[in-house]
Amino acid sequence: MPQSLLDFWENIPGAAHLHPDDSNVLRCAKHSFQLDCLPAPCLGPLRTAPIVLLFLNPGFVDFDLEHAQSIGGQDFYFRQRSGNSELPSKDEHPFAHKWWASRIKHLGVDETKASKNVAIVNISPYKSKGFSDYHMLAALPSSRACLNWAQSELFPSAKSKQRVVICLRSAAYWGLGCASETGFLFIPEVNRGGFMSRNMRPAIQKAISSVAPHLMPLS
Repeated sequence: MPQSLLDFWENIPGAAHLHPDDSNVLRCAKHSFQLDCLPAPCLGPLRTAPIVLLFLNPGFVDFDLEHAQSIGGQDFYFRQRSGNSELPSKDEHPFAHKWWASRIKHLGVDETKASKNVAIVNISPYKSKGFSDYHMLAALPSSRACLNWAQSELFPSAKSKQRVVICLRSAAYWGLGCASETGFLFIPEVNRGGFMSRNMRPAIQKAISSVAPHLMPLS
């Protein structure tokens, strides 16, 4: 059975700028990842979240450089990689908070409830200003671990309607189609920022209401 994504990152120190299994690839291959930042394969309570959003990789802002050097920042990433932490608050990472809050609005879920019930997963854990390193997704052990876990555990849980999983970036690289899958696995039309079109929102909100009634869409 493929290794769990959280198991793969377990015990990696908060100050680590990369997963040790990725070191050879990152040293030898040309890429544009910001390795002076800290890796973020996931954000939020991935172990228990009824809603999981899929993206390509975390974005980069200048704040990440200073954050990576601080004890508080290193502890933040260690906790996030455990899959037990809430989504980032304004105090923990103001830019990450603003980013996820803007995407949550499209789900119609209250932001205060979302932080404890929504998780985000990235195929690549490494930050970059833009993404042009598609060749790295097959080469990096961390990306392969993520995809193996998603396809063996996460997607089946969505297809059996245990979780709502929404792909908001790079469906083809997640191994998904261009339309809604079965159950509660959704592949809506999106732009590069991960904002989805309106046509699938009613079905997604209905699914959220089914798996998490306490997250009923806002009126």
